[in-house]
Amino acid sequence: MSNRAHGTAGRYTEDDCRCDECTDANTERVYASKQKRAGRVPAVHNASTYRNWGCDCDKCIQANRDLLARQQAAAGRGVNSRKEWTDKELELVLRRKDSRRYEHTALEVALKLGRSVAAVNAKRSRGRVIKPATLAAPRRN
Repeated sequence: MSNRAHGTAGRYTEDDCRCDECTDANTERVYASKQKRAGRVPAVHNASTYRNWGCDCDKCIQANRDLLARQQAAAGRGVNSRKEWTDKELELVLRRKDSRRYEHTALEVALKLGRSVAAVNAKRSRGRVIKPATLAAPRRN
């Protein structure tokens, strides 16, 4: 258990507490950080600068578009799109870090398994209700 008090950004970021007080404290921290950056010129221009600094120069806009295109290409139809799901794949898809979060993002799992992000998300939504053993049932034709 943490020694940090509730209602602090540290409790939110370091201890993964998502209560209202800690969430509000972290929101204030992020807002204050953005206010400090306002008016300063970022040292590097890329997709991160576009998203975190709000830089709308041509270089940052193009970098963000390129990043989105790579993510969408990776999220397209997977090489294993018509294959049945194995129990090992389902275990990876449904593995949780804690009661609220999955261990890996849907994109990470999709890339690792050769599946689409939509397929991973569909299995996760069914996995909340159905046991993993029944998720690997053969497809109906």
